[in-house]
Amino acid sequence: MARSVIVKRVCLSFLLLAGAVGCKASVNAEAKAGSSGSSADADANFEASAAGEADGNDFDKPKAARAQGGPDETATIAAATGPALLGARRDLKFQGPRQATCSCLAVKLGEPSDGAFVWEHGPPIVDGSRQIVVGLSSEGVSCSENAGLGASYKGYQTPGNDVVVMVERAHEGRPVTSGAVIPRPLADGQVYVVAAEQGSPFGGSVGDPKQRCKLELPAAAPAARAALVPAATTTEDPELEEAPSEEASEFVDAVDETASGEEKEVQAPHTRDGFFLAFHPSGSYLILDDRDSEAKAQGFGVGLDLLLGGALSEGLTLGVIVGGSTYPSPEFEGMEYENVDLNLFHIGGFIDYYTDPESGLHLLGEVAYGQLETTGSDIESNTVQGVLFAGGVGYDWWVSDSWSLGLLGRFSFGATQHSQLDTKQWLLLPGLNFTATYH
Repeated sequence: MARSVIVKRVCLSFLLLAGAVGCKASVNAEAKAGSSGSSADADANFEASAAGEADGNDFDKPKAARAQGGPDETATIAAATGPALLGARRDLKFQGPRQATCSCLAVKLGEPSDGAFVWEHGPPIVDGSRQIVVGLSSEGVSCSENAGLGASYKGYQTPGNDVVVMVERAHEGRPVTSGAVIPRPLADGQVYVVAAEQGSPFGGSVGDPKQRCKLELPAAAPAARAALVPAATTTEDPELEEAPSEEASEFVDAVDETASGEEKEVQAPHTRDGFFLAFHPSGSYLILDDRDSEAKAQGFGVGLDLLLGGALSEGLTLGVIVGGSTYPSPEFEGMEYENVDLNLFHIGGFIDYYTDPESGLHLLGEVAYGQLETTGSDIESNTVQGVLFAGGVGYDWWVSDSWSLGLLGRFSFGATQHSQLDTKQWLLLPGLNFTATYH
C-alpha cells in the first residue's frame, strides 16, 4: 500500500516537471519568433525608406519619368511601357524660333527631346520609327492678318501615306493646344499643315494660306525602333514587323485614319464665308390698309424668295434678293371685289449676319422695291407700289459640308401708292420662311 502511494507520487511529480519544461520551451519559441518578425519588418521599412530617399521621395511620378539612365535604360523603359499614345498633348509648350514656318505659324517636327519642346511632366517615350512630335505656336509670329486669340492644334488626318495636321483659331473658354504626338508618314508620305477653317490665317503656305504647308520631315530614329521590337520577333525585313497596337489616348484628338490607305481629300469644317445662295419658301399673312379710307384687304399666301450674294467676312453676307408671293381670294373691306387675287413682287438688297459663325443663329435685313397687283377675271388690274423694309431672325442646321436648313421668322413693312389713283396704303407682311442655304 505505501509502495503504491510512493509510485503514484513519483509519477505525478515527473508529469508536472515535464509539463513545466514544455511550457517554458513554447514561451521561449514564441518570444523568439516575435522578435524575429519585428526585426524583419523593421528591416523592410528601413529599406523602403532608403529607396524612397534615394529616389527623391517622388512616388507620384511615372517610372519612366523618374528614370535618369542613359539611352539603354530609356530604351528598356520604352520596351516595357510602350510608346506614347497618339493625340493632342496638353502638357506640351512650343519654345522654338518664332519664325513663320507656315502662314502666321511657327511649326516644328522632332523627337520629344528636341529643344523646341517643353514638357510639363518630362518628355514622353515615342517610337521614333512610327511616331513624331509636332509643336506649333502663333505667338510672336509675324502675320499680316488679324490673329485673334492665336492658333491651336485641332487634329490630324491620314489621307494615303501623308499626315495632314489641322490648325484652328483659338476660342475664348477653350484651352490652347500647342502640339501632339502624330503618326510618322508611311513610305514617301509627307507632313502637311492646313487651316481647319476657311478664312483662317493659320496653317497654309507662307504667302498663300489656301495652299497646304509642307514640313521638313526629320529622319527616323533606328535605335528607338530596334529597342521597341522584341528580340524574338526581330526580322531582317522591317516591312514584316507588326505595328504596335494603340489604344485611345487620354489626349482626345480629331483623328481620321483610313484603313485602306486610299487617297482621301481633307474635308474642311463647316464655314459661313464665300459664295452665298439661299432659297426661302414662305408663308405669310398680308394686310393692305388704305391710309385715306376704311378700305382694307387681308389674307394668307405663299411665296418664294431667292438670295444671291457673297461674304464680306465669315458670317456676314451682302447680296441681292428677289421674290414673289400670291394671296388667293383675300378678304376686302370697303371694296366690292370678288374672286380677286393679290400678287406681290419685290427686288432689293439684303444683309445676313450670323452672330457666331459656328452657330446657326442669324439676322436678316432687306430694303427692296415692292409691287402689289390685283388679278381676276371680272376686274381691271390695279397696281400699288413702293418701298419695302423687312427684318428677320432665324436659325439653321448643317446638313452637309456646304448646305444648311432652317427656319426664319420675318416681318415686312411697306409704304405704297396706287399707280393710277392718288391713294396711299400701308403694307404689313408677318410670315415664316423655310430656309435652304449654300455657304
